[in-house]
Amino acid sequence: MGLDIPDLDDRTFEEVFEEARRQIPVYSDEWSDHNAHDTGIALLELLAWISETYTYQINRITDDHREKYLQLLGVRRRPPQPSTAEVVIDPPADTDGVVIPAGTQFTVDDHSSVPKRFEVEADTRLVGPELRQIITQSGGDLVDNTTENETGKTQFYAFGEEPARGDAVYFGFAGDPFAAADRLRLAVDFYDRDIPAPVSHGSREETFEPSVTVRWQYCTSYPHWDEPSAWADIPVLDDETKSFYRGGAVTLGKPVGWAVDEAAVGEVPVLDQSPGKIWLRCVVETPGYEVPPRLDAVRLNVLRLRHRRTVTDELLRHTDETLETTVAADQEFVFRHSPVLEADIEIAGQRWTEVPDFDRSSPTDRHYVLDHDRGAIRFGNGINGAVPPVQRHVTATRYVSGGGTDGNISERSEWEFTPGETVDGLETEAVDLTPIGPARGGTDMESIPAAVDRFRRDLKRPYRATTLSDFAYLAKHTPGLRFGRTHAVKSLRETDTGVEIPEISVVVVPYSTSPRPIASEGFLEAVRTQIAANRLLTDPVEVVSPTYVDIGMTVTVSARTGYSEADLTEAIREEMIAYLDPLAGFDGDGWPFGRPLYVTDVAGVADSLAGVQTVSSVQLAANYEEEIDSHGNVVIADTALLAPSVDDITVVVTSPLETATGASQ
Repeated sequence: MGLDIPDLDDRTFEEVFEEARRQIPVYSDEWSDHNAHDTGIALLELLAWISETYTYQINRITDDHREKYLQLLGVRRRPPQPSTAEVVIDPPADTDGVVIPAGTQFTVDDHSSVPKRFEVEADTRLVGPELRQIITQSGGDLVDNTTENETGKTQFYAFGEEPARGDAVYFGFAGDPFAAADRLRLAVDFYDRDIPAPVSHGSREETFEPSVTVRWQYCTSYPHWDEPSAWADIPVLDDETKSFYRGGAVTLGKPVGWAVDEAAVGEVPVLDQSPGKIWLRCVVETPGYEVPPRLDAVRLNVLRLRHRRTVTDELLRHTDETLETTVAADQEFVFRHSPVLEADIEIAGQRWTEVPDFDRSSPTDRHYVLDHDRGAIRFGNGINGAVPPVQRHVTATRYVSGGGTDGNISERSEWEFTPGETVDGLETEAVDLTPIGPARGGTDMESIPAAVDRFRRDLKRPYRATTLSDFAYLAKHTPGLRFGRTHAVKSLRETDTGVEIPEISVVVVPYSTSPRPIASEGFLEAVRTQIAANRLLTDPVEVVSPTYVDIGMTVTVSARTGYSEADLTEAIREEMIAYLDPLAGFDGDGWPFGRPLYVTDVAGVADSLAGVQTVSSVQLAANYEEEIDSHGNVVIADTALLAPSVDDITVVVTSPLETATGASQ
């Protein structure tokens, strides 16, 4: 397919040069010699020649050329993407079990000139009984999170700050949640605003499957609710949260033999709460969270919507406003709404197929190219792609319009069912709709410069591990994981036959609130999968968590006037814990792998505090005596980090006089 060559600037070298020379008096009174022998004129001629050359090049390359070059490199511009939003629907009490079908349309007034249309992503069954109470049971302690859940403004720990086996979160319902439905959908709003986002690696898909497991259960015997045998399993149909590693919906199936003992429910106080509620719970079966899950809220009757509308059986118009096809090549027809995300096209009852371009289309192939951004389709020329039959209508039997940044609307927008939308068993006018935050994620059609930049960035992104830094980079960019640090070292491993072979050890430190971040087995397995897909087949690689060396210290200091022993002890302990932190210590990027802890390091940190006058001595201790060298420093392996604890840091505070006396002795 030929591309038209534009003519952006038809000026010759002489014309460019003469125009530049005429500007000399405007900018310089001292430059009076404008003849060819002048050095400045020679430079001006050179710049005019460069300008004319660039103009020629620009005239030869258009955006169509650039886009075709990108396609040859396997890069296509990303089409518009629709924003997503979540809306809580508060239905009347008699609508338990009513289904809001996928595709139901809502209109949003975002106080702009044009209302926005959103569609429900999937069938959503309404639940009548409200979620009355949420209780966390952790380590024998009970925490009532009901108020936090209702406001959605204060986060709470689902299983406590250090989830262990048997810790659970309980959900108390005001009535039978399965009375009119065979499934229950809980929308989990995960709090992640102060932790790193999951990483990505180009277009690689996430492979992380958590080794942390949870069990959903319901109470079968309220008089014995505190016994494990009184709880039976609930089937989990879908868990978008991946065991509370992120937000999403958890869909529970109605258990076989589900029955509610109304008398027992009304009399027995479960968890020492008031009776009258039907209880479900989620129990930690296999612990190991890198970050204990915190939630903003768990909600019922949440609709997930996307900024889009589905239109059926629309006659497309030719660019000249006619409705029928002609004998012309490269005919274009436009949709009534744009951008267009996807479309099904028919002409005279025959289905036509969308292709990215006509490069591989034969003269008889019923193909069309969709311009997402403009909302138009283009047919072939009879050589690349067939020309449509003459005097026929082009029908979009179904197309989806939407997407773009216009759909990113604030949470103050007003939502309602689109006029004319009906849902069996529901009076749509009587329903209250409350958005959960703003609509996010809408993007416009990617521009050609943005696609070029993306391609250039991707060229610099390692996809094949050949150096230690490559291994560390690839591990730290395992899709779906929240990372702290990675480190790769080369070592020798002894085989069963006694032969030493080189091996690469990739040490991963997940982001964690624990003072000793340890990756779960699921975390490590995801990194192994990422490394295996990118390493050389001959490279033996192991992926491990770091070894933590327990250390202790005794720091003897003298205090300045006005500082108490308690103040200095607390300050030194806090500063040492922060300095040795695996994720944020040392220079802010965490304690370096394998770096010894020197006595002078500790002395320097203590001496920098305002209340310390002098540091008279530092003594360090570690797990084993061989980790202390002859100078009292702690020596650690290349894959190790330090793990101090507040209880292992002893601070001895003396007066300046005592320190001086001790020094003289």
